[in-house]
Order: sequence, then structure tokens, then C-alpha cells
Amino acid sequence: MYNKAMPKRDSCSIGKPFSANDMYAPIGRGMLRKTKRYNNWIKQNVEIIKNEMDKVDFFPTSINVVIIGGRGLNSMTRNDVDNFKKPICDLLVKAGIVPDDEKKYIDSVSIKYLPPVSSRGEPLTRISYDEPEQVEWIDV
Repeated sequence: MYNKAMPKRDSCSIGKPFSANDMYAPIGRGMLRKTKRYNNWIKQNVEIIKNEMDKVDFFPTSINVVIIGGRGLNSMTRNDVDNFKKPICDLLVKAGIVPDDEKKYIDSVSIKYLPPVSSRGEPLTRISYDEPEQVEWIDV
């Protein structure tokens, strides 16, 4: 649990998001494995998340993602933006921010895509969470 004197670090930014379309590759009849690119993306970003975000204390939480397009991302967004949800949830689990991505821990994931200001910039992914309000009961 975080120190109440310090504000909760409930957001951070990473670079380019990863699409669920590229998470798995077939290895045999009906069998899939995680791709090397996906494993590298997780490895590259898990330390950023661990260092910049505090763990969620109260569940279920809502995950909010804002993706700002940039070089190399526009071709990815021709498909559904919801393809970014699963990799981001997996990243938060791997970093230990949430214990699992099942509904008792995460009740919603919202994704918003914003077009880039310039085609030269790098994509940016802003991830944040909202914990449910905790009510303290007072016996009268």
C-alpha cells in the first residue's frame, strides 16, 4: 500500500502500444505461442510500468488508455482500437499492478485513440487506473 502523504501514482506513459493481432503465432494444428515481438514488448515496458505506477489497492479497478498516434502506428489503427486492450492488461498483470485481468480485478478498459499532431513523432500510450471509492463506516 502506498504512503498516504504521497499522491498515488496511478498513471504512466509508454511508447507504441501492441496489437492483439500480433500476440500469437501458429506452431501447429490448433496450437499458438506468444510471438517474440510480443515478449520483447512486454519485457521492454514492464520495468517502466513497475517504476512509474503504484499497485492497485482496491478492486475492481477501471483501466483508461489514451493512445496518441505517431510514426509506425497509423497502419496499426486501420483495424479496431480495442485490439490494444489485451496486451495492455497483460502488461499491467506482468508488472504486478493488478493480480490478474479477470473481472473481479478489472471491471472495464477504455481505449481512446487520438491522431498524431505530426507524422514524425513517436506514438505515446498513456495508461491510468481509477480505483473504486472506499467508504469508511462509522458505528453510531
